[in-house]
Amino acid sequence: MGKLFSKKRYLLPIVCLTFLLISLITAYVFRNSLTVFFIERYANEQSIKVNCLAFDISSRLNVHIEQACIHMPGLTVDIHNAHFSRQQNSVFIDSLSVEHIKQNSADESPAFVSPLDLNQWQLPANLPRLQIDNVTFKSELINHPINFSLGATHSAFFDINGRCTGDTCAEQKE
Repeated sequence: MGKLFSKKRYLLPIVCLTFLLISLITAYVFRNSLTVFFIERYANEQSIKVNCLAFDISSRLNVHIEQACIHMPGLTVDIHNAHFSRQQNSVFIDSLSVEHIKQNSADESPAFVSPLDLNQWQLPANLPRLQIDNVTFKSELINHPINFSLGATHSAFFDINGRCTGDTCAEQKE
């Protein structure tokens, strides 16, 4: 029996499995750095930068984002304490801060954005349920920040609460 397991044919699968296990553990340990690297690599043409990103993925593939700081030309977005539940198909965000930065006309636009044709635009049928407790929008063009909460209980119904309240409903075109 000892001679059967001492053959060299078992050496290559053991080395491959060990290398795979070490690679998976290393990818999990450095998941934040790897994610920032891939986001910045693929978003570089739109000049998108991620300064801070701290997240965790559970065994059920639920994502918890402690903090994310995203900088784009003319816009800065900070997300704090966000949860995506795959089983419930829902996104809960404690705090979302959006800051609009007025750009000088001399600044170059990194990419041309074509206008949207909203007549052909349709919401996906399986949008997650969305709840943002505190949205803060700041801009040099308005005197005071705008604070509100945003919720979407269905894929086509949005509820806005704050100084101004509103409900929107997107209907399917037939």
